[in-house]
Amino acid sequence: MTDYVVSPSRLQECPEAPPQYTEHGILVKGTLNAFVGASQSGKSQFLLHLFCCIATGKYFFGIRTHPCRMAIVVGEGFHGIPARVIAWCEYHGVDIAELDERLVFIRVPLDISNDAMVERVLAEVNALGFKIDVIAFDTLSSCAPHGFDDSSNAHMKGYMDLARALRDRHEWTIIFLAHTGHANGPAAKRARGASDLYASMDTELLIENQDGVRTVTMTKSRDFAPMEPLRFKLEPCRQSVVVVPIESPAGPNGEMVEEVHPSMRLALQVLREHGEPMPLSIWKQRCVGNISRAGFYNTRRRLEVAGLVVIDKRGAVLTSGGEAVLGFNPHDSGMSNGRPLDIQQTGRVSSPSTTPLGVDGLDSRRQSNGAVGRPVDTRAEGPGLQPYDWAPLNPVE
Repeated sequence: MTDYVVSPSRLQECPEAPPQYTEHGILVKGTLNAFVGASQSGKSQFLLHLFCCIATGKYFFGIRTHPCRMAIVVGEGFHGIPARVIAWCEYHGVDIAELDERLVFIRVPLDISNDAMVERVLAEVNALGFKIDVIAFDTLSSCAPHGFDDSSNAHMKGYMDLARALRDRHEWTIIFLAHTGHANGPAAKRARGASDLYASMDTELLIENQDGVRTVTMTKSRDFAPMEPLRFKLEPCRQSVVVVPIESPAGPNGEMVEEVHPSMRLALQVLREHGEPMPLSIWKQRCVGNISRAGFYNTRRRLEVAGLVVIDKRGAVLTSGGEAVLGFNPHDSGMSNGRPLDIQQTGRVSSPSTTPLGVDGLDSRRQSNGAVGRPVDTRAEGPGLQPYDWAPLNPVE
């Protein structure tokens, strides 16, 4: 086979289709992807939920995930990340240490046109014994070079050329989080700025918020049939919020009902095995080996709201809806992602570390003049881009 030309009969000698980290083409190895949404649409929370599900082997909106190692470049708002991660772990009954093997955060805006900066960050990643498979830039604009004009197709094409080069060099899957246009109408349905961003993507997901219900629509898929839209809401948990998937239609009157995730299913299973009614103290005692105490109260409340259990002075009673849930899911009852649920296995969340996270004190916090503090480093130019002027970082007290 030649380097550049191939005849149809030789196509079967080409490599097979790349593996998917999630089914339905949401995340495929070696692709460029965009998660697009307005400010406050929930795109950052959606990304974190996706990565945490992959890291822990959980289903993502009922979609099977496959393990990989991921990094999120937090270009802005890193101060909110610890609370978000701790809340996710608390809500799902996961020990936060379970994420360490497959997820890291880079808390400095990473300009991919600066080779020295990229190599420095990757050296620290490698020092952890970590090899990135998927990297997400949250957001594209916060990580873009100085002088970058996102409305210029020449600039955007140059930036996408750099992204493709990094993808090929490191065998990465890349995700860019991008804002939509500010105007109503068509501009609110696509990423703001140059059209070359959309043209360069293999997959694009649009996240929209209407009255607290977030809808995720696959607006582009180069090699897969578009998936059905996903819907979720953001529910308060501890000092942050978590993504709660929504199914529709679900209830007897067509109302929206939350997806039944493993902690809810476990609590229902305990009720069924014990016999009803079950005193609340015993129910809690049987569940807290796999769900934290705070997580149990949250799970109990959600089961009541969904009409899957009824609680009275005798204790908790499993409804016909709860029975139907346990009998409907092929992966359970008694199973989570194909594995038996061990009620004695601990799933508590460890206390948040007081050790600062990040890279040698680098942070995405902004200086008093509004500029992002970054280290002085060798400047590099990319095709169609202006040189990056690195501002000195003032130490964060």
